[in-house]
Amino acid sequence: MTILPKDHHPKTLSYYWFVFLLLLFTWCPLAWPCADNFIRPTASNRGLPVRIINLESSFKKFLAEAPGKPYAEQIKIWDEVIEKDHPNFFDKLVWEKDFNPNWQDDKQRILKYHFPQIFTKLRKAMLQEFASFDAKVTARLRKFLRHFPDANLPQDIYAGPAINFTGKAHGGHLVGFGIDLITQLEQDLNIIFDHELFHIYHQHAAQIDKYFPHSLNEFPLALLWKEGLASYAVHTMNQASSLLEVLNSKELSQVSEEGLYWMAYKFLADISWPRNDFDKITDKWFVESGDAAQRDDLPARSGYLLGYRVMQMIAYYSECSVADLAQWNYFQVRRELMRVLATLANQHPSHQKPDNFYVQPKEYNEN
Repeated sequence: MTILPKDHHPKTLSYYWFVFLLLLFTWCPLAWPCADNFIRPTASNRGLPVRIINLESSFKKFLAEAPGKPYAEQIKIWDEVIEKDHPNFFDKLVWEKDFNPNWQDDKQRILKYHFPQIFTKLRKAMLQEFASFDAKVTARLRKFLRHFPDANLPQDIYAGPAINFTGKAHGGHLVGFGIDLITQLEQDLNIIFDHELFHIYHQHAAQIDKYFPHSLNEFPLALLWKEGLASYAVHTMNQASSLLEVLNSKELSQVSEEGLYWMAYKFLADISWPRNDFDKITDKWFVESGDAAQRDDLPARSGYLLGYRVMQMIAYYSECSVADLAQWNYFQVRRELMRVLATLANQHPSHQKPDNFYVQPKEYNEN
């Protein structure tokens, strides 16, 4: 039995033990759970840890067990080994279960096509990309914080076989990267990472949850703003990169000035008719299979290039930095978007202002 001095209270000893253990846990990396997957909290990111969740080991296990088996069995192995422990990544980002009632059919169809690609052509390159992911992301996070030191970072950053996207942000707290499509399309993870992380930063800075328009007829213009500013921000952070690299598209980088003017005219025409299907308008301007410009010489995903050039012009004329522009909410930036689009459209020789050119929604409020 330990004999303490009469004037020593046992709580004093407990207090010192508590302080010692607290300091040990705070400063010793080995005391952190999953230490290799965390960026340490710093003053730069307001003390919030960022969890990097790399599905490399799960993917390796799937490769070891699934090849050569019947498709129905491969699906079961996929669900057990890859999807089961990562519902945030697959439910919210990959299959979008809250919004897609046909996600199960989509899953069966897409994976049946995708598995042979993973087992053969993409296997080696995907393993290399998984292995280097944590180091690349750590470096990009530090670079991003040098540009935007007040940024709110996402809580979770995933690397996995995403099947249908290269990078995607969800709300202001989750971002995922599709190692399979990044590899297949030979895209630069650094550029994609900057683009998606900027979406997270912009979500908080512009209070998008609060000020984003609710009416469908505003959605294409709002998406032009979000994607355009993200693309412009990436170019300012990577000034040595070409427009081809920033937009991940050779075709978009080669569009002529005349083509850009035509895009502006067509976009304004699309959003001007109140009876248009605005979901289809969004798809045709921002997805790979879209036919936005309705001209053979102009590529899909034209909304990214148009948005980039519009935000580039707004930055130039307003003399605002990217960080300044990120603070503007949608209703503050909307007038400038329409003004620049009209300026570009008016420069096309065939421009004719459509009847009922734009119907301002009732919810619109510049203040």
